[in-house]
Order: sequence, then C-alpha cells, then structure tokens
Amino acid sequence: MRSRKFFLVSVILSNSTYDILLSCMEKRKKRNYKAKQQKKIAQTILTVSREIPLTETDRITYVYARDKTEDAIREIINVSYDAWIEKSWLTILRYDSTHGYLHQHTRFSLTQEKEFISKEHIPQEGSHQEWLT
Repeated sequence: MRSRKFFLVSVILSNSTYDILLSCMEKRKKRNYKAKQQKKIAQTILTVSREIPLTETDRITYVYARDKTEDAIREIINVSYDAWIEKSWLTILRYDSTHGYLHQHTRFSLTQEKEFISKEHIPQEGSHQEWLT
C-alpha cells in the first residue's frame, strides 16, 4: 500500500519536488532516531546522592552518575566535606571529575568563597569506581 502512495505521488509531482520530499522525510527519520537514542541514554543514567553524617556539625556528601545498563560509575559529580558553621553548611574540601580527571577544591577561608584547585596527590589512573572508593 505504501509503495502505491509513493508511486502516485511521484507521478503527480515533478522529479525535483519528489526528491525534495524524500530528502525531508529522510532528515525527519534521522532527527527522530537521534532524539530517541538520546532519550534512551538519559534513561539509563541514574544520579546517586548520599550524605554521611560524621558528627552533628560535619558530614561527607557524595554524588555520582551510574549507568544502569552497565552497572558502572560514569562520573563522580561531587565528593565533599561540609561543616556546619554559623547556621549554614560550608563546603571545606571538595573533589570532582568535571573536566575528565579527578581534582580537589580547597576553600581558602571561612569568610571568602575562593577555592584552590589542585590535582597533586590525587590518583589520575583507574576508573571512576576506583576513585570513589
């Protein structure tokens, strides 16, 4: 049935118009396929967040992205040491792998939000799973 429709359309339309129509249909198929693939990938990624209280005034927080299909950690989003100071949580030390490698952010002082970023003495080899343990 479908081939008949295309045959009738091709007879009615000129060759150049028919080619344009087919081109548009192919682009539409590709665009839909890409969107479906991106949605499927997004559904397989799970963001895990945990807080580990050390005392009433300090804690460790970690957030990572896990691939559900492979059961593997894809990215360490944040591992931080936070302290409760003057009625709010302040991040004192933080690790992340935003730029593709693990690095450390250290707060200069409690009154300023400036950080010192370093990758010295931080393991650069291994998987994200190994970095988290």
